[in-house]
Amino acid sequence: MKRDFKAEPPRVETDISLSVKALLDRIFDGYSAQFPTLVMLATGTISEGVEDLSDASLKSWAEKLESYSVEIARLAGQLQFLTPIDRAVVAEIQRFLFRQLLAYRQRIFITKAASSYQLICFALLPYYLRSQINIHDQSPEILNELRFKLYRCIDILDLMMKRVDQGITSHTKKDRQLASMIATSIQKWSALPEDLANALLSRLRKLAQTEGKETPLEATDTDSYLRDILGITAGPLQIVQALFSMMEEELLGLPEELRRSESLQKIQRPTSLGSHDQVFDQVFILLSEKTKGVFLDTTSAKRPLCLVAPELISPFVLDALYLPLHGEGSIEDPSGALLVNPIYLNPNTMSLAGLALIMAHEIVPGHREQHRRWMQLPFSKLFSITRSPLGFEGWASHAESAVLELTEQDNRVQRAFKLQRIRRLTTVLLGLTNGRAEPVLNRILSNLPVHIRDELLGIAKRMSGVFHQMLPYTWGLYETKTTLSSIKSAYALSDAKAHELYLTLGPLHPQSIKAILGV
Repeated sequence: MKRDFKAEPPRVETDISLSVKALLDRIFDGYSAQFPTLVMLATGTISEGVEDLSDASLKSWAEKLESYSVEIARLAGQLQFLTPIDRAVVAEIQRFLFRQLLAYRQRIFITKAASSYQLICFALLPYYLRSQINIHDQSPEILNELRFKLYRCIDILDLMMKRVDQGITSHTKKDRQLASMIATSIQKWSALPEDLANALLSRLRKLAQTEGKETPLEATDTDSYLRDILGITAGPLQIVQALFSMMEEELLGLPEELRRSESLQKIQRPTSLGSHDQVFDQVFILLSEKTKGVFLDTTSAKRPLCLVAPELISPFVLDALYLPLHGEGSIEDPSGALLVNPIYLNPNTMSLAGLALIMAHEIVPGHREQHRRWMQLPFSKLFSITRSPLGFEGWASHAESAVLELTEQDNRVQRAFKLQRIRRLTTVLLGLTNGRAEPVLNRILSNLPVHIRDELLGIAKRMSGVFHQMLPYTWGLYETKTTLSSIKSAYALSDAKAHELYLTLGPLHPQSIKAILGV
């Protein structure tokens, strides 16, 4: 049947059924009670709690997960009575429950010390930021909250030390370094209550000297990971073929100047725009001007607070992290905070290209614009506990292409953008094929200067063991672009209108968005 093409997108019904909403609400409440710090990172809502990682608490959570799984399976068995949006939400919840039960079986919070360190650091982060930038007065209420969190963090460390001594929790050289780095940050935090700071420090210093045997995690089958966690219906061979096609497309678009570049680092030469704030302001203004009306109809006029990632959390922030926190904005449009890895703000390495990519991915038109829109959805709680990794990172990876509008300011932006995509693709292709793709990659990359090709392959080989972390950025990008192409074709929409329609449904799986929109 021939479609009636329109210049304006259709109205999308975003209500979900009462039965699906009731289960989502209960799962959200249970998850918020069990993992308040993780919910805070997604929503910006700071609760009094800190994770309880005791055996009894984790077992109780697993029992709840089993109960939720029975209920969601019952709903999934009634798909013929559910709307497309209900089906999408049910599928997201099923993948979330699978991930949670897998984490319980793998005993991630018991066997891996880094998981506990990360929770402690992020639980304290809002108070650390307040003390560093003085956004809020240190009122008695906030100090009491902080004291309670410190007590709970001490409990987590005591439990970890007990498990390390029993040989249950791994404590590798990297874990000891983490403990030392966190201790250094705590020691510099002058606003902490002295008694609790000393108690925390004594435990961290002891852990920095404590060796523990390495406990391997239960392996996750690749097919199961693709299907049950990421919701990918394509098989590994189909994924590899599609990603090779993407790689060739990116290589075709590389500027000629790249062939004269000496190294990846020199492609991103230091910028001379000024101080951190001046650089952030200029990049934000440039991206906002180039994005509005072209990539999206509207963007937030407020630049988020942009900071060097505090030493407290810098080990857990590879590039940057957007938090919907610490601003005067409304819940639908928070100013938020962008925490950037210090390497990107070092005067010797800071570059317009690197910061533009980070801000496009995290702020405009990336994650913050996603967040502004999903907070207005009736099922926004879904994205506070889970969101399709493909939908979340796929959109942000697509959003990075907004930097191509800045090439009139600096051609290095285009080169950095292309090479970042190629680096991610190379990593996934090596990992997904267990290295068998290397000869083909060598051939495909043969037109690049040898030193750049070797750098790309070297980085990819180091990262290929955790290639699954890059899949949402690569296959997510593929799925996002495919869905956007279908939307534009079906409704004869401009890029901006198609993007707005896509984001109307939040970071759902791109295939779910296609089904809901009927494209």
